[in-house]
Amino acid sequence: MENTSQMIQKLYGDYSSQLVDRLNDLSPELNQVIQNVAYEQFWNRPGLDLKTKSLITVTSLVALGKHEQLKIHMRGFLNCGGTHSELENVFVHLIVYCGFPAVMNAFSVLKELSSEQ
Repeated sequence: MENTSQMIQKLYGDYSSQLVDRLNDLSPELNQVIQNVAYEQFWNRPGLDLKTKSLITVTSLVALGKHEQLKIHMRGFLNCGGTHSELENVFVHLIVYCGFPAVMNAFSVLKELSSEQ
Protein backbone atom coordinates (compact mmCIF):
# COMPACT_ATOMS: atom_id res chain seq x y z
CA MET A 1 0.00 0.00 0.00
CA GLU A 2 1.74 3.06 -1.24
CA ASN A 3 1.61 6.19 0.94
CA THR A 4 -0.29 4.53 3.78
CA SER A 5 0.84 5.08 7.35
CA GLN A 6 1.82 2.03 9.38
CA MET A 7 -0.77 2.96 12.01
CA ILE A 8 -3.60 2.99 9.46
CA GLN A 9 -2.50 -0.45 8.29
CA LYS A 10 -2.28 -1.70 11.88
CA LEU A 11 -5.64 -0.24 12.89
CA TYR A 12 -7.73 -1.07 9.83
CA GLY A 13 -6.01 -4.08 8.27
CA ASP A 14 -7.60 -5.02 4.96
CA TYR A 15 -9.77 -1.88 5.01
CA SER A 16 -6.69 0.40 4.93
CA SER A 17 -6.53 0.77 1.17
CA GLN A 18 -10.23 1.70 0.95
CA LEU A 19 -9.78 4.30 3.66
CA VAL A 20 -6.74 5.85 2.01
CA ASP A 21 -8.55 5.87 -1.34
CA ARG A 22 -11.49 7.67 0.31
CA LEU A 23 -9.18 10.24 1.86
CA ASN A 24 -7.38 10.77 -1.45
CA ASP A 25 -10.72 11.22 -3.20
CA LEU A 26 -11.57 13.97 -0.73
CA SER A 27 -8.15 15.63 -0.98
CA PRO A 28 -4.62 14.21 -1.28
CA GLU A 29 -3.36 17.01 0.96
CA LEU A 30 -6.01 16.23 3.59
CA ASN A 31 -5.04 12.57 3.37
CA GLN A 32 -1.41 13.36 4.16
CA VAL A 33 -2.32 15.65 7.07
CA ILE A 34 -4.66 13.05 8.57
CA GLN A 35 -2.08 10.29 8.21
CA ASN A 36 0.84 12.37 9.51
CA VAL A 37 -0.90 14.17 12.36
CA ALA A 38 -3.83 12.05 13.53
CA TYR A 39 -2.44 8.59 12.94
CA GLU A 40 1.34 8.87 13.11
CA GLN A 41 1.50 11.45 15.91
CA PHE A 42 -1.59 10.92 18.05
CA TRP A 43 -2.51 7.28 17.51
CA ASN A 44 1.16 6.31 18.06
CA ARG A 45 1.42 8.07 21.43
CA PRO A 46 2.16 5.75 24.34
CA GLY A 47 -0.06 5.45 27.40
CA LEU A 48 -3.15 3.72 26.00
CA ASP A 49 -3.42 0.55 23.97
CA LEU A 50 -4.86 0.69 20.47
CA LYS A 51 -8.17 -0.94 21.43
CA THR A 52 -8.75 1.64 24.19
CA LYS A 53 -7.89 4.55 21.90
CA SER A 54 -10.23 3.10 19.33
CA LEU A 55 -13.11 2.79 21.80
CA ILE A 56 -12.57 6.35 23.02
CA THR A 57 -12.72 7.53 19.41
CA VAL A 58 -15.91 5.56 18.72
CA THR A 59 -17.52 7.02 21.84
CA SER A 60 -16.56 10.56 20.84
CA LEU A 61 -17.93 10.10 17.35
CA VAL A 62 -21.24 8.80 18.73
CA ALA A 63 -21.51 11.94 20.87
CA LEU A 64 -20.66 14.17 17.90
CA GLY A 65 -22.99 12.37 15.49
CA LYS A 66 -20.26 11.82 12.89
CA HIS A 67 -21.65 8.74 11.18
CA GLU A 68 -19.19 8.23 8.31
CA GLN A 69 -16.20 8.46 10.65
CA LEU A 70 -18.02 6.36 13.28
CA LYS A 71 -18.35 3.50 10.83
CA ILE A 72 -14.66 3.73 9.94
CA HIS A 73 -13.58 3.72 13.58
CA MET A 74 -15.95 0.89 14.48
CA ARG A 75 -14.07 -1.14 11.87
CA GLY A 76 -10.83 -0.20 13.58
CA PHE A 77 -12.17 -1.17 17.00
CA LEU A 78 -13.33 -4.56 15.73
CA ASN A 79 -10.01 -5.06 13.93
CA CYS A 80 -8.18 -4.38 17.24
CA GLY A 81 -9.99 -7.21 18.98
CA GLY A 82 -13.12 -5.37 20.07
CA THR A 83 -16.49 -7.08 19.77
CA HIS A 84 -19.98 -6.16 18.66
CA SER A 85 -21.16 -6.92 22.18
CA GLU A 86 -18.71 -4.41 23.65
CA LEU A 87 -19.92 -1.75 21.22
CA GLU A 88 -23.56 -2.49 22.02
CA ASN A 89 -22.87 -2.22 25.75
CA VAL A 90 -21.01 1.05 25.31
CA PHE A 91 -23.88 2.43 23.24
CA VAL A 92 -26.44 1.53 25.90
CA HIS A 93 -24.24 3.24 28.50
CA LEU A 94 -24.09 6.35 26.30
CA ILE A 95 -27.89 6.77 26.35
CA VAL A 96 -27.53 8.71 29.60
CA TYR A 97 -24.77 10.97 28.28
CA CYS A 98 -25.51 11.35 24.57
CA GLY A 99 -29.24 10.75 24.37
CA PHE A 100 -31.45 8.28 22.61
CA PRO A 101 -31.10 9.75 19.08
CA ALA A 102 -27.29 9.54 19.12
CA VAL A 103 -27.38 5.97 20.41
CA MET A 104 -30.04 4.93 17.91
CA ASN A 105 -27.79 6.30 15.15
CA ALA A 106 -24.82 4.38 16.56
CA PHE A 107 -26.78 1.12 16.56
CA SER A 108 -27.87 1.86 12.99
CA VAL A 109 -24.26 2.35 11.89
CA LEU A 110 -23.22 -0.89 13.63
CA LYS A 111 -26.05 -2.76 11.93
CA GLU A 112 -25.00 -1.34 8.56
CA LEU A 113 -21.39 -2.34 9.20
CA SER A 114 -22.46 -5.85 10.27
CA SER A 115 -24.44 -6.34 7.08
CA GLU A 116 -21.38 -5.45 4.98
CA GLN A 117 -19.15 -8.09 6.58
